[in-house]
Amino acid sequence: MAVCDTETQFCCNSDISEPYGAVCCDKATEECGGDAYPKTCVKKKVVSTFALDIVSQTFNGKVTQKTSGTGVPTSMSSPNTTMAFGLDVESVRFRVNEDVVVDMPQYHVKTEVHMSAIFDAAAKRFTMHTNTSTTTPSSSTPVLNITCKVVEFPNLVAPAALQKCIKDVAALATPTRSVDGLKEFKLNIPMPQGNVSVSEAFFTDDAFILKKMIVDTQIQIATQAIKTHMEVVDMDSKAGAPDSSFFAVPTEWGSCEKLALPAMPNINVPIVHAFLHCAGLDASQSSIMV
Repeated sequence: MAVCDTETQFCCNSDISEPYGAVCCDKATEECGGDAYPKTCVKKKVVSTFALDIVSQTFNGKVTQKTSGTGVPTSMSSPNTTMAFGLDVESVRFRVNEDVVVDMPQYHVKTEVHMSAIFDAAAKRFTMHTNTSTTTPSSSTPVLNITCKVVEFPNLVAPAALQKCIKDVAALATPTRSVDGLKEFKLNIPMPQGNVSVSEAFFTDDAFILKKMIVDTQIQIATQAIKTHMEVVDMDSKAGAPDSSFFAVPTEWGSCEKLALPAMPNINVPIVHAFLHCAGLDASQSSIMV
């Protein structure tokens, strides 16, 4: 039985408290591992510190979600949700499709939501289409609510400059650890509402293709906290941009309502300010938009 120096070592393969253990491992360079039992000291897996890169890819994942908190039924089921997106970095175009089905057979109520959003840097336009269908005992046919809205960004920089902006900002992120062969990147999202906190974790392969995303949200209401944990997984996501037709606004969306350009967020976070400035969207430029 080894006696470990707790300043520089830790005990591996022991069911009793330190400083006693079957093997003493170096804290700086080793971890307790191995496929056999008893476990041994093995070299730590080195996480590459190279920066995050944004690359063209497609993703089609299943969403699982769990909400907990006072007053939230433990039996509440998660909506049946899928999320797919395509990213073309060269032309800086992005489209996301999300389908949500909430079925409550005990109440004979079913709601389906199909949402699509397209961002096109060359067109300086963001378009969002939502199609909601709700079936209830009081309606013989589904109640439909279909909307299409568009926001234009006249001062947005050219696609090549925006691509560089995105990559430069992304390069500020480095992986925090390696999990099951994937690199984990964490992001704490500042929210203007003081009672809301959001953290995200992205998991990519060595080519920066997204495989998994975790979003944790907490809403504090008086002394109660409502927590939501969401995971989206697609281990078969692929590198490469989708066909250009994927980013075309479908004619069946019809005429879309043009919305006024929203005010840029007033968030005291250097990385956010850096992105808004290099994209041509900071306050000094948005103030002259019409």
